[in-house]
Amino acid sequence: MGKRNEFMTMSEAGRDAGETPTLGVGMLGYAFMGKAHTNAYKTLDYIYTPPPAHPRLVAIAGRDRERVDAAARRYGYEKAVTDWRDLMRDPAIQVFDNGAPNNLHAEPCIAAAQAGKHVICEKPLGRDAAEAGRMLAAVRAAGVVSMVTLIYRDQRQHPRTTTGRGRVALSRPLNRSNSLVPSVDVADLGQWHEAAKRRAHLVSHKQRGRANVDE
Repeated sequence: MGKRNEFMTMSEAGRDAGETPTLGVGMLGYAFMGKAHTNAYKTLDYIYTPPPAHPRLVAIAGRDRERVDAAARRYGYEKAVTDWRDLMRDPAIQVFDNGAPNNLHAEPCIAAAQAGKHVICEKPLGRDAAEAGRMLAAVRAAGVVSMVTLIYRDQRQHPRTTTGRGRVALSRPLNRSNSLVPSVDVADLGQWHEAAKRRAHLVSHKQRGRANVDE
């Protein structure tokens, strides 16, 4: 019998897992992405039985004291902080999750890696390849696990062509934790998006029996 692929169903995920560890989570950002990531942590225990880890919502960080306090209460974090550096100094946090705006991806993620925290970063990893490269170097040097929460990470149909003007190289795996560096500029991504919409339009017409569509 051939080797199984790495995909695992939800019903299989917790089998023979032994003792399930608890990992403390420090979240940067209390708006949409912070809320979405928190929801994922809170559903982990019943989506996977037993889960790969029990998330402990230790702290959430944001600039506005009133709003971050409200988010901590609403989402279920033990405390709120207004300086993201407090997450790096907290020994109860093993996983740093960055749901902040794009300009706050690199510095906090690099600091988290240097503090020995595992890193989860909302897309895009960096604002350009150089910034993302510094983030990658930091997690490799620290030996921590890192990943980008990008839907294309686990899909096979995303573009894989290499660089070149007018061509798309949307993302490429850089390490075994599937971290991604975006390697496409806005213009190229727009071209890819428009082409994808045209393809979807053609498929829709074909499915409706309109075989005379000019491709």
